[in-house]
Amino acid sequence: MKPDDEIGTIGVVGAGYVGCITAACLARRGRRVIAFDTDASKLALLSAGKSPVLEPGLGELVAAEVAAGRLTAAAPERAALHGVDVAIVCVSTPSMPDGSVDVRPLRRALGSLTEAAAGRATPMLVIVRSTVAPNLLRALWKELDGQAGPLAAAASVRAHVYGGPRALWCGTDGEHDPGLPVAANRPVVHEVFKLI
Repeated sequence: MKPDDEIGTIGVVGAGYVGCITAACLARRGRRVIAFDTDASKLALLSAGKSPVLEPGLGELVAAEVAAGRLTAAAPERAALHGVDVAIVCVSTPSMPDGSVDVRPLRRALGSLTEAAAGRATPMLVIVRSTVAPNLLRALWKELDGQAGPLAAAASVRAHVYGGPRALWCGTDGEHDPGLPVAANRPVVHEVFKLI
């Protein structure tokens, strides 16, 4: 992992409600952020300095950060994803008619990041910001086991207040070392690169 002052670019995968807010707030903290999405209309709005979602104050924040050059938008292509130091996955995980969770968007995002991380000299830290249960996330990572290459292991993360404490709640399955001092299967608080 790179020290806090050496982190160049943060990629936020998914520019919907959670992702757009995440990207804009991290950019406001002075980080260089790329919001990735497969929806061309969201990318066009963000590139024009407009928010694709309605949230009080977000439109102004997006406009300011795009104008400052800290927030950009791109399609999740391998070359663009390859250059991020930290990837925060904020894709939707809707409920299926039978009550199960549709993890296909999350599977695609993690697969794209796995491919993009190939050939990196340093690991890419991947943070999954989702309501997906840890066992489902663990299963997705096991599907990618052996393909992950220079990805740091998955951590389920919740960051509640961007303007508040600089801490993330992290949990790991204990089989992978995400480079954070976390106890197996137990959430702990740890500052991660002072991203927020």
